[in-house]
Amino acid sequence: MAKKKRTTEEAPRRQTRKEILLANRQRERDRKFLLLGGVATGIALLLVVIGAVYSFLVVPAQLVASVNGTEITIQDFRNRYRYERQLTLNRYESMRFLQQQFAGQVNLLNEIQVLQTALSDEFTMGVRVKSTMIEDLLIADAAREAGLSVSDAQLDELIEAEVASRYSKYTAAQATATITAREAAASEQAANSGDDAAGANPEEEPIDILSEEELSQGTAGLAEELDDTNGLTLDEYRQILEYGLLREMVRSHVSEGNVETTEPRIRARHLLITFEAQPGGNESDAAGRTQEEALALAESLIARLELGESFDYLVDLYSDDPTAEFNQGDLGWFAKGRMVPTFEEAAFALAVNETSAPVETEFGYHLIQVTDSDPDAPISTDALEGAIDEYFRNWLVEQQAAANIEERGLVSDQIPVGAAKEAEEFRNSLSVQRS
Repeated sequence: MAKKKRTTEEAPRRQTRKEILLANRQRERDRKFLLLGGVATGIALLLVVIGAVYSFLVVPAQLVASVNGTEITIQDFRNRYRYERQLTLNRYESMRFLQQQFAGQVNLLNEIQVLQTALSDEFTMGVRVKSTMIEDLLIADAAREAGLSVSDAQLDELIEAEVASRYSKYTAAQATATITAREAAASEQAANSGDDAAGANPEEEPIDILSEEELSQGTAGLAEELDDTNGLTLDEYRQILEYGLLREMVRSHVSEGNVETTEPRIRARHLLITFEAQPGGNESDAAGRTQEEALALAESLIARLELGESFDYLVDLYSDDPTAEFNQGDLGWFAKGRMVPTFEEAAFALAVNETSAPVETEFGYHLIQVTDSDPDAPISTDALEGAIDEYFRNWLVEQQAAANIEERGLVSDQIPVGAAKEAEEFRNSLSVQRS
């Protein structure tokens, strides 16, 4: 029987003290490395958290400005910036459409240029928004002092009107106003035609009133859109609407009694005698006529008027104004600032039916006769609105000078992220349009 071989296992070699020492040192280095790595990772995460907190909590709460103690934060400013930019863009697109469709009837090029400038430069837009927000607070202070306020019902009405427009419907108030206007128009038409049976026009648009359900759904949709587009809550939007109403109320309040609502006007006619050096008039009549000859002719016509000859008759015979053939020299009603200064000064110095001595202007010699006068003629709506706007702008400048306004930081650092890219994209779109 064969014998089994004995297998002998070698005993493990014992580490030397040097090897043990080296292994311990390596483990210590690994432990420190892991510890340092963990600390570095923790610090990095902490910095990320701090950065996020700073960006989303600290920066938005920082101040852009304060007005008499009322603060405007960066978050307020950025939300308003987005809202105003969208509003400006909508207005720009609307004006462009009107200009393209009715180019021969309207001229909105100056207004379009102003809007283009704001949309093309985020800094310009930012300065504009910041200025508006400061004005809003000044106006709100003035409104409180004057006892002016906006009710919740007024704001509800504005929200309802906006929702109704989205559904192409009427609010109850709009429907009532429209029905009243239509009835008045029908009554006037009946009175003019003598037909008592004249009634509503069957072609008139039907009045479809916004329902409560549509108002509720539309308001919710508006709130969602405001949040998505501008970061605004519905309450913040109502605040912007309130500022708009207060602006109109204060504008009317401060300008009342401080802006002229009437102005002197006259109706006049003229007879024009030109001479060679003057650009106006009928060249064939003026050919060869010197200035001295023109003045002598004008003076001779004054003498003939004094002898009783008709102004109209002399206009037909002698006036070099090319329009005299159609209007017998009648210039219609006009106020100061409408005519060249020397003509205006002479005309407004005349009494009704009085005729001036020859008045020299760049067009030649004029004989001016005032045919009617109104010392208190109502100012035109456009002129009155312009005067009120100018007074209100000056009033705002005075309020800013007297207020405690503290502006902080740079607008370029406060505008929303992405504003520069939006402005660049708009500039690129303008380049495409021009090409």
